[in-house]
Amino acid sequence: MKGDKMKKRNPIKFLIILLQIFVVFPSILSSQGFNIYNIDASKFPTVKGIVFARDQAGKDYENLVPDDFDLWENGKNLDATLKVDCFKADFFPPVAIAMVFDVSSSMGWDVGSGEKRIDWIRTGAYAFLDSIRIDPPSTMCFLKFGGDVYGNSGFFSTKTPLYTWVQQQLTVAGGTTDFFVPFVREKDPKGAIPSLMTQSKDLRRVIIFLSDGEPERLFTQTHVDSIIRWANREKISVYSIFLLAGLNMDIEFICRSTGGKSFSVFTKDNLIKAYRQIVGDIQSRNICQLSWIAPFGCNEASRQRNIKLVFKRIPDSVNASYVAPPESITNLDVSPLQLLFGRKGFGTTQRQISLESKFSDFTITGYKFLPDNGDYTVNFGLKTIPFTLKKGEKLDITIEYVKSPPDVSTETIFSLEGDPCKPPDVSLVAPCGGDYPAELNFGTIPIMTTSDKNDKCMFKNTTAIPISGQIKVEGVNENEFEIIKGGGNFNLAPGACLEITVRFKPVSPGTKTAVLSYYVPNVCGPHSTKLIGNAVQNDFPLPVLDWKNRRINTVNDSNYVIENNGSIPIKITSIKLQDGSNNIFQATFPTVPLTINPGANISIPVSFTPDKEGQLTNYIDVQIEGSTNTFSGTLTGIGSVPKLEAQDVVFNATKVQNTSNKNLTITNISSTMDLFITDIVMPNNPDFKFDVGAVTKNITVSKNNGTYNVPMVFNPQTSGNKSIKLLIKHDGGPGPVANYIDTINVSGLALGLNVSPVPLDFGTVLTCETKELPLTIDNDAPTEMTINDLTITGADRNYFSIKQPAVSTIPANTKGNIIIIFSPDNKKTYNAILSLKTSSGDQDIPLTGIGNILPLISKFINISKNDTVPGKPVDFKIKIDIPDYNKAVSKISVYLNYNLRSFSLNKSKQIKSDIPNWNWTAIEVNPGELRFDGTGTSKTSPFSANLEFSLDSYLSDVISTKLIVYSLTHDGSDRCLFPERDTLTQEFRTCFTGGRAIQLSNASSILSINPNPVSNDNLILSVFIGNRENNVFEILDVLGKVIKKYEYYPDALGYQEISLNLSEINSGTYHIRIKTPYNVESKSFIIIK
Repeated sequence: MKGDKMKKRNPIKFLIILLQIFVVFPSILSSQGFNIYNIDASKFPTVKGIVFARDQAGKDYENLVPDDFDLWENGKNLDATLKVDCFKADFFPPVAIAMVFDVSSSMGWDVGSGEKRIDWIRTGAYAFLDSIRIDPPSTMCFLKFGGDVYGNSGFFSTKTPLYTWVQQQLTVAGGTTDFFVPFVREKDPKGAIPSLMTQSKDLRRVIIFLSDGEPERLFTQTHVDSIIRWANREKISVYSIFLLAGLNMDIEFICRSTGGKSFSVFTKDNLIKAYRQIVGDIQSRNICQLSWIAPFGCNEASRQRNIKLVFKRIPDSVNASYVAPPESITNLDVSPLQLLFGRKGFGTTQRQISLESKFSDFTITGYKFLPDNGDYTVNFGLKTIPFTLKKGEKLDITIEYVKSPPDVSTETIFSLEGDPCKPPDVSLVAPCGGDYPAELNFGTIPIMTTSDKNDKCMFKNTTAIPISGQIKVEGVNENEFEIIKGGGNFNLAPGACLEITVRFKPVSPGTKTAVLSYYVPNVCGPHSTKLIGNAVQNDFPLPVLDWKNRRINTVNDSNYVIENNGSIPIKITSIKLQDGSNNIFQATFPTVPLTINPGANISIPVSFTPDKEGQLTNYIDVQIEGSTNTFSGTLTGIGSVPKLEAQDVVFNATKVQNTSNKNLTITNISSTMDLFITDIVMPNNPDFKFDVGAVTKNITVSKNNGTYNVPMVFNPQTSGNKSIKLLIKHDGGPGPVANYIDTINVSGLALGLNVSPVPLDFGTVLTCETKELPLTIDNDAPTEMTINDLTITGADRNYFSIKQPAVSTIPANTKGNIIIIFSPDNKKTYNAILSLKTSSGDQDIPLTGIGNILPLISKFINISKNDTVPGKPVDFKIKIDIPDYNKAVSKISVYLNYNLRSFSLNKSKQIKSDIPNWNWTAIEVNPGELRFDGTGTSKTSPFSANLEFSLDSYLSDVISTKLIVYSLTHDGSDRCLFPERDTLTQEFRTCFTGGRAIQLSNASSILSINPNPVSNDNLILSVFIGNRENNVFEILDVLGKVIKKYEYYPDALGYQEISLNLSEINSGTYHIRIKTPYNVESKSFIIIK
């Protein structure tokens, strides 16, 4: 348990730590880091961003200049416009912070004065909140963990709820300590990195981690590397504080590797100071601002700006983005984009186009008509091409349709040329309008009866483009004419016809007239048909019962009323439906004969149940006493049903992370009833969405080919064919309850980089080997992909390379491979980034691999006893284990270190080995050091070998001595093997050894340390070396932990100077210790950088 470890601490060491706390605070500084955030385009085209650039010592890089950076915006290099300005800002840089607290059991321990550790933490959290500036867009959250993530406050942009959370929620939860989970947990409550990933990348994102000891769950190097890779990919800096504990080296390494800092504190005051120092570091007003001049765009899509910024001093790169303001669009505003023209003497032949340059100067360099058929002329007023419109200037130009006589309607494109963008084209269509009859004559009919005229092509669109209009009956007698089919709004494709049925329904005698107006665009001229009919008196007028539009398969009840408006009684002798077989109309007639007195009436129940679309009519035939005529009353109605028609939506091929727009077009092809759409449902998906402002509920689409457009956006996140299904809920079908669902397919091809595997992980590779892996690019686009650039960046970029010749193009619908080579030279984890730029998009692919070195083991074996009678030979046997490293070995050197006063080589005895066909020789390399060289036929690893030899022993003052053995191979591959030493202690059976000889001490000692304090990377030790055996120098921190180790095998004895490189060790107080088989000695020193 973490608590048990802490209780067993040496109290003297703990006191030393407390005394030295002010020297070691902060204990460890950060490593290099780089980012850009808070990008400001409010003064476009000047764009600014705050640059965070920190060196390995945790200090901001000084004297930044534009040449330190390379910047691309939407693929265009803008280095020539870069400026760097470092100053004290009048604002606090915005941040996104995740503060992580260890609330395991030990946080409930007493710290004196009636307080517990958790009380100190609350005080520190309050101090942090007091110091930090949290205003939108800055945001902050708290997390607590104890074995798992126990709580996440969520992000707030004001302090009040954060203070409340500390007061109410920051309590001891118990459990063990697991460092991995609070960083990476992806499910709720989320860990620190996934939480910060929900916040804007335009903020500096920071994790502040607090614990009071070592993890009690497994926290491996793999965990550490995973956190570092994830944090660096998201540009998240990690800071840590260890309370009443020394630094955890793994967490400290994470902080150094992400541009953060680590602190070790032992008092409440120093905890507060640490938190405040972090505030000063992450929200310092001393900033460096990078600015550049961004290019103007030509359309709305160009407002999305993607940035790649490279800092060449590290080097490192970062990808960022911002949305340019509307004024970044410099293209000419042209309106309208389509003009209709009438013909000479009918309609309008002169139209105006408005040109406006809203945000910058714009030059018109030319124009053309496509096709150039001489049908039009253009007048730019007082302007002569080329001319420039100043920012905010507006110009109206006139287009005239001059063709005479006009013929078939055609579309012509008026195309302007300009700088810096190509202005939108304008569609010119002439002549516009349609064909229609001049007159509809209904002849003569009795009043209170009806007459219908139907024309399958009452109006034909002769325009080269679809045309819309509205049909109305207007005029003096407009109430005695009615459109019963095809009325209202209409939309017709070129050459399409509109079917119309008009009814004449006079209520009084005389000649009746009205006008059927089509209301196409005014510029096309007036379009109308004259309606005329003659009405005569009716001896026994029967009414018309008109149900108008009724949905198919619905029952519609009513009453047919026959009234006697005369002065004498009327006796009805027969009454029936004219077409009794027609079940569409049904009636319940009274028993006849029956009499209707003057002023009285009878009511007959009738119903209308349409079973098909269109005008439906039947008649009630009545016979009265005293007349040979049959009088007819009309029953009529229109069977109606909306009809939905919608084509599948197929987007144009679109690059990954780009957008494409398209409309879902819904048409109501019914001529009888409007269509009502209750909802358009889109499934959750990452690639398609409705555009901003799209209405998808409670939509009415008018009859007669009325249309409704739903704007959609295709924004693919990965490459490949993408598709979803939309559900349209509507009433476009028969029946009283019309709940119909149509399915529409939406699809698009995403042009992008389908790259695998990502990341490209080489696994473990020996340092004497290289490994090649293919990076596969799947070009599933219908066009060839061009690879524009391949660049490897990052701290370990020199250990990865691209095998040449690299593929430069990938044909359509095929795959291509780029071969990456990994060549490690040390035992460590290597990371780099492959930046891939292609015609289908760009992608950064992480490269990772582990360099490994294998042990070459030498061991003393078959030693029956470890004591020796001086003066007798001693036989030794050594086993050498050569590991599997894919090499053949033809030479092995075995090194033996021994005490000269105790042993020498027995040259009379043969050196033996069990490797066939190998010869062995012994060479005295230095006094007390032998090398046994074996050479022979190459032998493939792995294998083992035994080496036997004899040493003569001597009587001396030595009663106990050590022999050290290690081996090397000499086939050029030593760099992937390291010699593992074995030590054998040999005792001499003697007495009165101390009186037999006078011998100087074998001890080694440290005489002086220069300089002290150490202010650079080199330390010079003045030492006395008293033995030729292994002299080990160790550097320890104030907690007694060995952080650096050097092994020294001297060539000579006596006074010497030894230089040690301390570049990897940060500021603080340290001890250097020399360890030999004879003594241990240490001295203190200070590093100040």
